[in-house]
Amino acid sequence: MQEKRKEQEKAIKKHVVDMLNEEVRMGRREKKIANLNLNESKMFPKFYQGGQIGVSNEAKKKKLLKIQDFRFFPKPDRLKFLLEKELEAKYTSYLSGIQQVNFTEEEKKEKDRLWDAGFHDWDRRDYQRFCQALEFYSPDDFENIARHIGGNKNPEDIEKYAPVFLKNIDTLADAEKIRKNMEKADKII
Repeated sequence: MQEKRKEQEKAIKKHVVDMLNEEVRMGRREKKIANLNLNESKMFPKFYQGGQIGVSNEAKKKKLLKIQDFRFFPKPDRLKFLLEKELEAKYTSYLSGIQQVNFTEEEKKEKDRLWDAGFHDWDRRDYQRFCQALEFYSPDDFENIARHIGGNKNPEDIEKYAPVFLKNIDTLADAEKIRKNMEKADKII
């Protein structure tokens, strides 16, 4: 374990030295741009897809890990705590001198259970299109709502989401606006 840690430290130090040497060879303008772009993705390219700057799959995953109200996770505060603890445990295991965070197997199982109980595959766009569809169609018109949302949502997905949405609509940040739009749609329909 100690040898692996020393190898990791050595690799990180070598990478930092190489970066600094590269910056010494650059012109003033390039150095300024490099300093603006200096971030974890350059310091620790192993953690990022190919060390690329920009939106990586890891960044997209982190965005999806957000605990948003429209995903209707049970115990969202607990889930957020477990996700953050898992992330800390993952990154502190690579760094020396930092007290490691222990993420137990029981916590992992609990996190997975809570994660799977919500609608983690729904993003903001799906949610907004769903709310928009409720202005045109009744909540049980799964076929038309799915067609309105488009993309990766099918009528079965809508059939699972709609009852949970209607049951928990008051927990949403924009519940009042959604209710008003649904009432207008009911009058039109």
